[in-house]
Amino acid sequence: MNTMITHLKTCFKKSFVIEGRASRSEYWYFVLSYILIALFLIGGGFIIAETINEASGIILLTAGIIFIIIAIPAAISVRVRRLHDIGYNGWWIFISFVPFIGGIWSLVLSVLESEPFPNKYGDNPYGKGGNANSFCSQCGAKKKNKDAKFCHACGIQYEEQENNEGIKGKEGEKEEEKWA
Repeated sequence: MNTMITHLKTCFKKSFVIEGRASRSEYWYFVLSYILIALFLIGGGFIIAETINEASGIILLTAGIIFIIIAIPAAISVRVRRLHDIGYNGWWIFISFVPFIGGIWSLVLSVLESEPFPNKYGDNPYGKGGNANSFCSQCGAKKKNKDAKFCHACGIQYEEQENNEGIKGKEGEKEEEKWA
């Protein structure tokens, strides 16, 4: 429960932040808490309006509608950051509007595993694996192999070389020799 509240707070704090990445857990905990709160407020409003007091039910229904409206920016931004996490541009959010297939494809994108390395949208939210230099600094494409001299996606020439210990520039190699 604490994790769900933490992710909900994070998403509301980042309501207007579409840069960066959101992990699957951050996204799905937000979606779950969003649905539960909306159902509680709106469902509870209907039940109270029909059984106990109509005025109290209307207040709860109104609170539910206000919550849904206030949470829209947070829902959009966490969705865009989730798309960034799997390497997709945020504009893919509009795939949801395609009848039938859009919702299914949107769900598939939501459950995909995070890219294990930093991508052009930021570091891995889980803090695992990779080096930012394993990607093209121009377009963000992952290097196909360690000996690549040019980016396969945009054609820019890489300035750094990769060796067995990771990617290092010429200064890094010289500095290692000093300490050896």
